[in-house]
Amino acid sequence: MAILKNGPNGGFSGRVGSVVGYQWRGKDVIRGLPRFTSKKRSPAQLANQLKMKLTQQFLKSCITFIRDGFKHEAEQRVMSAFNVAMSYNKKQAITGEYPNLVFDYSKALVSMGGVPAMKDGTAVWTDAGLKLEWSNDTGKDGADRVDNLWVLLFYPEYETCEACFNGASRDKGEAIITVRPYYLGKPVHIYTSFVRYNGSDISPSTYIGSLT
Repeated sequence: MAILKNGPNGGFSGRVGSVVGYQWRGKDVIRGLPRFTSKKRSPAQLANQLKMKLTQQFLKSCITFIRDGFKHEAEQRVMSAFNVAMSYNKKQAITGEYPNLVFDYSKALVSMGGVPAMKDGTAVWTDAGLKLEWSNDTGKDGADRVDNLWVLLFYPEYETCEACFNGASRDKGEAIITVRPYYLGKPVHIYTSFVRYNGSDISPSTYIGSLT
């Protein structure tokens, strides 16, 4: 049974036949219920299923960063941040041919927006943590000197992430990212983003590389 919230011309909440009505971000939306079938899946369907699985495994490991990193893009598209991240990475970060599909970390994005991304980023392990260096491109193409550094570290051996928010400003050109002692020096994939000082927008993430 469904309930009409605003009369016959309004949205509804609940199930009607094969669809469900609900509110999302103040909007009335409907979605179809999943259909179950005994029909054998085609190779294309199986490939898509595997792409989703591989992408979800990565995104769920760093879900907090993803929610913030795709927040602004999601608001523009009226979608969830996770779905925007899923849509991009499933298309761009999967390589190979089914059934030999792999998630390519170098092609992944963990943030999306209009702020200029990091230029000439490099990273190296030190006794104090991960040292990042980059070119100070303040004033070029809208890059602001006080854009704030965010860093995501993904440890493939453990399929887990560490995130650094509120890091150094763009004009500093370098930063030391402290990590848990257990992860110091471990294989890691490194992503960086710059955020406006007021949080109004973010850059597309930059893949700095993989350290071992």
